[in-house]
Amino acid sequence: MFKKRNILLFLIIVAFGCSTESGPASVYEVAIDFSVINENGEDLLAPTHPSAITEQNTDLYYSIDDSLVKQFHGNLDSPKMFFVSEEKSPFNEYYYMRIFSNIIDGEDMALTYLEFEDNSMDTILTQYEQGHNYTHLTKVWYNGDLKCDLYDKENTDLESNKYGTCYFVITR
Repeated sequence: MFKKRNILLFLIIVAFGCSTESGPASVYEVAIDFSVINENGEDLLAPTHPSAITEQNTDLYYSIDDSLVKQFHGNLDSPKMFFVSEEKSPFNEYYYMRIFSNIIDGEDMALTYLEFEDNSMDTILTQYEQGHNYTHLTKVWYNGDLKCDLYDKENTDLESNKYGTCYFVITR
């Protein structure tokens, strides 16, 4: 009797404890792509440019509790929370940088900073929406200029609206 009860208990645990169903996957759309050119139209992300912006000479910081926190996560494919693409943008002849913006639980806006080799810093302010299983950007400002607006597809002044994604070119 005791043995049968243990076997029955074991089968119940296996039957109900091992579910093959899983909840909906989480979706995080927090990447921002942009190219960087100088006043002469030269691509500053091109690896052959003498003053190229690279992952080695650039750092990314998240603003967390009014402090700048330098990002480095060695376990990630992009440990500095950004990368410079080895390929040119699908939208033009420039290389591009992809950053993964700062997201703060319970907030709808966050600041990200890029520090360049010359110690200058650019700001990226993002507005985003969060739900049970998603986070996505709705607006992006680069150095105070609105560059992307997910809900304003009619705004022809926004370069990103030409591409259907949050991509733009900045001049440094």
